[in-house]
Amino acid sequence: MGSAQRRHEEGVRRGAGPGWAPSATADRPADLPAAASGQRPPQSSAEAVLVRAAALGDRLSFRALYEMTVGSAYRLALRLLRSADAAEEVVQEAYCQAWAGLRGFQGEARFRTWLLSIVRNAALDTLRRERTRRQADAARMAARAPRAAVPEERLRRRELEQALEAALAELPEETRTAFVLAVLEGLRYAEVAEVLGTTLDGVKCRVYRAREHLRARLGAEFG
Repeated sequence: MGSAQRRHEEGVRRGAGPGWAPSATADRPADLPAAASGQRPPQSSAEAVLVRAAALGDRLSFRALYEMTVGSAYRLALRLLRSADAAEEVVQEAYCQAWAGLRGFQGEARFRTWLLSIVRNAALDTLRRERTRRQADAARMAARAPRAAVPEERLRRRELEQALEAALAELPEETRTAFVLAVLEGLRYAEVAEVLGTTLDGVKCRVYRAREHLRARLGAEFG
């Protein structure tokens, strides 16, 4: 287990949380279930009541939602980013966004699914920023370096990567995201379905369409 994940779990055990963590004197509404004080009824009913209370500003209820979902949120961010520190930052950002946006949460999906969608979007934004930064750094280094012949294999790999990026960019957002999460990032289809808020068959269909599009664009280069 990585140090960042240990810090998350230790923080939960100590009652610590991100920047929105409630003060020790925060009141809990009388109609909240025992989940907010450590005894959990069935999760589905507990989650619904906690979400309603948190949407009204109850911080202890939001802390309970955090404790119920932070493990999944951190594992998804870590799988997408492959960096414990970056995953921790994305999870922090996601819970801050969730706290700020709870009043607009309609409850059409479970809180966990909604939160994981926020984590996914924040992680993908981080990956895009990091890719842009790496490309800019590489361009600066290439401009400073003396001109040299690029080995044929490296040149071919670079061309294939550029072709893949271009082909992916042509896909609809949901199809592209399903492919990236399931194929490039290695999430199970069930995990992708939960993050996207769709069915298992829906994920399989999107990944299939993405593969067919890439085969058509890249031909034999894409198996």
